[in-house]
Amino acid sequence: MKVIFRILRMLRFLLINKKLVGMISPAPPGSLGDEALISGFSALIKSKGKRFQEILVYPNTIPCENEIATDSVLNFINDGRKSNLTLAIKLLKYEHLYIIGADTLDGGYSPAKNLAWVNIANLASELGVAVSFISFSFSNEPNSSVLDALSKSNSNIKFCARDPASKNRFEQLTSKPAKQVADLAFSMVPVYDKEHVKKFRDWLESEKKAGKIIIGLNINTLPLDIPIHQIVSNFYGAIKKTLNNYENVTFALLPHDFRENQSDEAVLAQLASKLNEPDRIRLFRGPFHASEVKAVVSGIDMLISGRMHLAIAALSQGVPVFCFTYKDKFEGLMAIFGLDNTLFDKSLISSEETILSTLESAISNYAIQSAIIKEKLPSVKKLSALNVDTKD
Repeated sequence: MKVIFRILRMLRFLLINKKLVGMISPAPPGSLGDEALISGFSALIKSKGKRFQEILVYPNTIPCENEIATDSVLNFINDGRKSNLTLAIKLLKYEHLYIIGADTLDGGYSPAKNLAWVNIANLASELGVAVSFISFSFSNEPNSSVLDALSKSNSNIKFCARDPASKNRFEQLTSKPAKQVADLAFSMVPVYDKEHVKKFRDWLESEKKAGKIIIGLNINTLPLDIPIHQIVSNFYGAIKKTLNNYENVTFALLPHDFRENQSDEAVLAQLASKLNEPDRIRLFRGPFHASEVKAVVSGIDMLISGRMHLAIAALSQGVPVFCFTYKDKFEGLMAIFGLDNTLFDKSLISSEETILSTLESAISNYAIQSAIIKEKLPSVKKLSALNVDTKD
């Protein structure tokens, strides 16, 4: 097999397409967060005059839905030497192979998937293909098998961590160097020309003209141990009091996940129905794409979110955010902007009083945060672009 690989490496200069790169997505389709990462990647690859081909490594899945810079799909079944040889022949044409790590590289969700990633990365690197793991966060407690595989991976493979804390953790745990970047989603291009986007933005604009402060609200129930009806009840009480205490406040309810077992829209729809304040509360109904909700988010004054990539959609347009956190990735995101007092533990959702306190804190501090974000944003966007920068 080694002899065959040496021959393939020598043949690569005849087969390489310098306008084509390979991409492995962080998970099967369904998450708007992952879609935002892929859209940002697409925009950056397109800006370099290139296209990408997605390599499918997940069973029973379909390609990511994406309108920019895509090429045909390459299916890969990780079942031994024969599949490795078949993949090797197809990898030869790539100028670069990018693996989008997101919050999954540390093995916290699927160690088998991450081990397949490292296998493909080593294979490509042995063939002379440039390989980068990009836009990833890394926890303090990675899976031991994945950590061992990453630590022993080919020395030519590059790693790009999306926040300072993840960079430090990754380097300390693997003894591998990592480049500091920012999340790929900062490079996603918003889409304004869809009818449902225009209609919702028209309402936001009318509220702004009327002197209203618009609070975007997202509720992510996935990491919570509280029944849905209790979550709705807690937010209902807090929002009712906020509307009574602040006559100039309105709410835009913004889902960012429509998957059956974790739909933001389901809980937000229940909340909107219970509040029954159509003049002051609107739900942006899906389904829609990550690029479309990013266009909507540009019209609000601040965002309170349980989804990190919805927060990035806001931050990337200078909109202040306040997040209910459930993983280390939120802390790293805010560290890039040097922001304090913007993160709230998910446990605060357990009572009406703590949610109300969070809303009042956001209303009091969003203007100060806005100035900080706008000052830092150009440098953060440059960090995002470094994910696909082939220079060291």
